[in-house]
Amino acid sequence: MIKVNDSPASMIVGLGSYLPKQVLTNDDIAGMLETSDEWIRSRTGIGSRHRAAADENNATMATEAARRAIADAGLAPSDVDLIIYGTMFPEYTYPGPGMVIQHALQIGRTVPVFDIRVQCAGFVYALSMADLYIRSGQARHVLCVFSEREFDHFKVDRQIGVIFGDGAGAALIGPSVSERGLLVTNLQADGAGVADLVMTSDNMVGMNRKENHWPEELEKLKGYWDEKGWINGHTKFPYWTGQEVFRNAVKSLSRGVRDVLKAQGFSFSEVDGFYFHQANMRINAKVQELLGLPDEKVPTNIERIGNLGAASILVLMDEEKRASRLRPNDTCILSAFGAGYLWGTALLTF
Repeated sequence: MIKVNDSPASMIVGLGSYLPKQVLTNDDIAGMLETSDEWIRSRTGIGSRHRAAADENNATMATEAARRAIADAGLAPSDVDLIIYGTMFPEYTYPGPGMVIQHALQIGRTVPVFDIRVQCAGFVYALSMADLYIRSGQARHVLCVFSEREFDHFKVDRQIGVIFGDGAGAALIGPSVSERGLLVTNLQADGAGVADLVMTSDNMVGMNRKENHWPEELEKLKGYWDEKGWINGHTKFPYWTGQEVFRNAVKSLSRGVRDVLKAQGFSFSEVDGFYFHQANMRINAKVQELLGLPDEKVPTNIERIGNLGAASILVLMDEEKRASRLRPNDTCILSAFGAGYLWGTALLTF
């Protein structure tokens, strides 16, 4: 569903990000996984990624990114009316880490918190949700924050483990000023992709593969798990059908960009920056080729930090803003694709 706003109600008023100090190069992880720098670069475009310290977790990284976004807006934690948080790997099944972030920020009020499970497309979804809350008058400032401590979870598989890193990104969304703000969002989902990009839950502990309530979508994973070393009662493995994910990501991202531009009557030349989820350089390069986008309009940082899930666009935008390459009144497209399949695209004036 595409939402067109004749007059923007909300805008990004502050950005913040956090990356752990430790950096792992491809050569570093070649000693952990059966891989090499050449293998990783040729398939992903990634050269390094950050790794969280032993005393860092999703909540601590997200809290620091959130503090920086609030400060960037010139506001205080007490100005936040709602928190939307997301991660692929929460430390708690319940409550969600969003509650820990609310407490750590010392907001001083019992503001509501949503923990959302939208994987890599999370920020675009959250941006749309924040706009609705601000537009309805139920909130004035909404904190959207995402963090991932992914590397240690994914390093069980060399094809997947080499892609992910750790870090957090945040945006404070507030009332629009001078026609700046969110213009269009296009949110999409297709559950037919569940079996192509999936990681099972701890809730599967104790399930027996012979039982008839085994999820149909996971049948194709059995051989993969046997190869990795099946342990009864521990089924938390990632699975990835690379070619299908690539094909669907390219198709969905390209279509999403075209759709939001058409909905608002904008041309490609009117967009100052295209901020794609930093999942895989090959995916983004193919989308850029299909849309005919010049390099100077497609910023990237995946070579340095890898895939940070829904935090990746936020970290990229924050870096571009601090480098004065993302400026007020710039017209931007944000687009992300993830497991599900879930994807979303937004057109806004920064």
